[in-house]
Amino acid sequence: MRFLAVLGLVAIVGCEKKEPPPDPTGSAPTKPATKPAVKGDEPAPAPSASVAPKKVVEDRTIHAFAGTIGKDQKIRIYLERKGDELTGMYVSDSGYGDVALSGKMKGDEKFELREAAEKGKPAGVFDGWFRGGLLRGTYTDGKTKKPQVFVTETLKLGSEPFTATYAGALGGKLRIRAKLARKGGTVDGVYRYAKSKEDLTLTGTIDGEGEIVLSEKTKAGKDTGRIEGFVLSPSLVVGRWYSPDKSKTMSLLLEPSESYPEIVDLGGVKIAPQEEYKDVAKYCTSSLLYPVIEGGKGKAALNAELRKHGGAHMTKDDCDGASAEIPYVTEGSYHVQKSKLPYFGITFHNYWNTGGAHPNWSSTCKVADTETGELFSLASKLTPEAREKLSALVMKKLQAEHGVTKLSEAGFFEDEIKVDANTDVCLAEGGGLAVEFDPYEVAPYVMGGPTAEISKGEAKGLLPAGLSALVE
Repeated sequence: MRFLAVLGLVAIVGCEKKEPPPDPTGSAPTKPATKPAVKGDEPAPAPSASVAPKKVVEDRTIHAFAGTIGKDQKIRIYLERKGDELTGMYVSDSGYGDVALSGKMKGDEKFELREAAEKGKPAGVFDGWFRGGLLRGTYTDGKTKKPQVFVTETLKLGSEPFTATYAGALGGKLRIRAKLARKGGTVDGVYRYAKSKEDLTLTGTIDGEGEIVLSEKTKAGKDTGRIEGFVLSPSLVVGRWYSPDKSKTMSLLLEPSESYPEIVDLGGVKIAPQEEYKDVAKYCTSSLLYPVIEGGKGKAALNAELRKHGGAHMTKDDCDGASAEIPYVTEGSYHVQKSKLPYFGITFHNYWNTGGAHPNWSSTCKVADTETGELFSLASKLTPEAREKLSALVMKKLQAEHGVTKLSEAGFFEDEIKVDANTDVCLAEGGGLAVEFDPYEVAPYVMGGPTAEISKGEAKGLLPAGLSALVE
């Protein structure tokens, strides 16, 4: 994930604290702004230089825009203003990740915004005007020094439904995870602090311009906060959180995440996610999600095993080569497959993007025993005869899926697949088994992670007597 510390984000049109913005019809005319460096870039006259902000949050105003740099580089911008100070961020459809912005208003209309950049490296600059509720001016690339016209319009998000999971931060430092679902003009969801074992609920509204207002409550219904901001895209939410009495406010950033592990109650055993996040080096982040259980005689031993299998953080040596253009990211997560106590299934997922041709991922599934504290591979409990039968079933199902009599005809490395003690034999949702393979394990990356589903009836005869209830 790319995480941006947007501490003290401030918006595009200022106002006195707790006072409404000026009436746009009553503002005095201002002198024309200085002509820009790029020919033909002078903004068209606007009826008024002072335009009501989209949203006022305490002593800040916030706004979002969509636009272009040059002929076809599409961008989305989020800005806040407090006094004459501006900060925010923008994302480009042709770039990777979001870019922090900071700058100042220079009079009633003129502004300058600079990109965040590594020390000693050139930063891009937005130099322009705010008129008619929109931004316009020139963008000068930090590397090429080439100025280009940029123009914006009001952000248009539309009304399409979406469901998305996020990782992010409050105040740039307080790590959170969230899941949001939009349907029409409403949004529902949950979010959780990194070390919390309880979810907070989110309910609110969203409009066609991406403006979002969410009420935050505990499971018991107590008001604990409010979020106001913008959905720049279904995978990117920016804004502010503030306490119910508005005495405290923090910036909010939610960026795409691969998952949102749920809190699972098995009836006597509760499984809750915990997160460890590290900024290992510049442009190099590492996040690990792992489960902690409450209940069961073996919880101490099992929690130690669960954390160990949750993965390890990158080292600084692993971050060599990371840059603003190619940030390095690793994320460990997991998913629980419910079963009959004292057992439950769990699959650990690892995702990493460290400068290669494409991101990579892998997974490992285990079965947890909440009474003994053991975390074991289900394949290791099968007899050699059962593994042989399972191998035949796996090949038969993959052949049928791809419509071939030999797996190599579908692109697999070999015609024969053998299940051994290290093969991922996982508990499937709803019963049965799933035999899963990582990319490159039995087939090229383009084929993803091949999986063979084994029905309840087929699976029951493969497991030893003490574990047969796992697939019922």
